[in-house]
Amino acid sequence: MPQRYDPNNPLMTSAEILLGSEEAAVELGGDLKSSLRYSGLTRSQIVTGEGDVPLHRVVTFLNHAADTLGCEYFGLLVAKYQPAVRFAMIGQLIRFSADLEHAIADAIRFSILNSQYSVWNIFRNDQTMTLVREPRVELNQSVSQLQTLALAVTYKAMNAVCQRTISLSQVAFSHRKPELPEKVRAFFNAPILYDQPFTGLVFPNTELAAAIPTADAQVHRLIKAHLEELAAASTEELDIVERLRRELRHTIGSRHCTLEGICQRWGAHPRGLQRRLRARGTGFRDLLQDVRHELAEAYLRNSSIAVLELGDLLGYRNASAFSRAFKKRTGVAPDHWRARYTPSRPIIRCVGR
Repeated sequence: MPQRYDPNNPLMTSAEILLGSEEAAVELGGDLKSSLRYSGLTRSQIVTGEGDVPLHRVVTFLNHAADTLGCEYFGLLVAKYQPAVRFAMIGQLIRFSADLEHAIADAIRFSILNSQYSVWNIFRNDQTMTLVREPRVELNQSVSQLQTLALAVTYKAMNAVCQRTISLSQVAFSHRKPELPEKVRAFFNAPILYDQPFTGLVFPNTELAAAIPTADAQVHRLIKAHLEELAAASTEELDIVERLRRELRHTIGSRHCTLEGICQRWGAHPRGLQRRLRARGTGFRDLLQDVRHELAEAYLRNSSIAVLELGDLLGYRNASAFSRAFKKRTGVAPDHWRARYTPSRPIIRCVGR
């Protein structure tokens, strides 16, 4: 049974969940000024997705926008304009999973790194698998917009990772049926059930074997080990440098991996953090480059990941920017470094399971 949500001790969620809100409002011919004022959010938060925001403000914003714009499927429109795959390293992990079944398992295993509000569970029978989203807390306002947004983003990510449309048997929502359900049905292209005891996606077991075109067993193993380390580690006794290194490894490749983004999550001032780092003989940019280089060497030494893919994973603008940074540190380009230091490394191919 979920505990009652306490707005005085709120759960926090990434502002990324509201990316696409402004585009959704434009499609509806309106704006979000009143909804931002009412919820206490800022335009910067919904446009950049930077920082964490209280969960109840997110729910309030979505509900108010749906009401003022006269759109019961506002959460669905927000999902429509969001990036297909988010969450930094977890998003990268599922891209390199062997198939949809393992991608879902990976996403669930590490979802705790992203959400304090909900948990995902799997229930299976002979014909179908149901992916259920269960709240950890109970809010005193409707979460229908948030539920629709969450399921739509999840389904969109599955399609993007598999590079095709995944067939659903049905979609279930615990909230009541909206007046115009056609938009929701068209998005999922499946029967939609409302007033159900759970919220989730139901799809045939045959879809679980859907191969992921970008699967790579070596890279998957490295990213998973990286995330296992982060999930197990405690930051309570870490000094400022090691705490920041851990945060960088967690957010590498995402929009959160910036001085401003990390300070916002920590409740610190950028200049104050930089002063503390200088007292330790380092700086934010130095630590970011150190973490990027450590990860780059690990992936080059232990996998056959392409330089283009690795540059993207580490958050560089393009492969050229990554190659320049790597060469500046080592004196050689990434591919040449790989050939020099791993000349006899066997290539491990991803095989079916």
